[in-house]
Amino acid sequence: MMNKNKKMGRKRKYDDTCSDMQWFIDVIGDTNILYRFIEKPSHRVTLSSRKALKDRGPGIHFYNGHWYSRCPRESEVYNPYDKHQVRNSNHMCPTFSTMHYQGSNVLRDNQYEYNFRMEIQFWIDELNSDPVFAKYFLQKIHEYGNDNPTMRALPMNTLIKDLKITDVKSYLQYVKRNANKFINC
Repeated sequence: MMNKNKKMGRKRKYDDTCSDMQWFIDVIGDTNILYRFIEKPSHRVTLSSRKALKDRGPGIHFYNGHWYSRCPRESEVYNPYDKHQVRNSNHMCPTFSTMHYQGSNVLRDNQYEYNFRMEIQFWIDELNSDPVFAKYFLQKIHEYGNDNPTMRALPMNTLIKDLKITDVKSYLQYVKRNANKFINC
């Protein structure tokens, strides 16, 4: 699991709102979750390789504290900060990169709150459409909860390790409704 509390060597200060969401951010940044979206064995999820980002092939790539992606037949690497994610936020660049990799066209240039809602909807749709993935996702959440035994999901105040899939979906609906509070996390 990656610690996303650091940004370019500086400790990032999170307010209570961002702390409430950190467990979810960490789980979706788990490479085992991201592998689900890679369709071809030749495509990769890579972590901090020495290979220059511009030379990486199709896939979802973590480099220098941030997630990027490249679709097949694209020459440029997609950076969510360019048009879709609030700069210096640490929320869901893995999701934006995954959506891009999958060819999603729901994101709007420089419409940050809208895009944040779309990335939350992405996870709701994934959990609703694939019960096997939902079970695996919940298992990853429980593993995170076991490593952080006092962490709770708000507003329901349930321990992360005790969440049910319905709780996760309710939590995501809460975050989506309150996107303006979470967008800068």
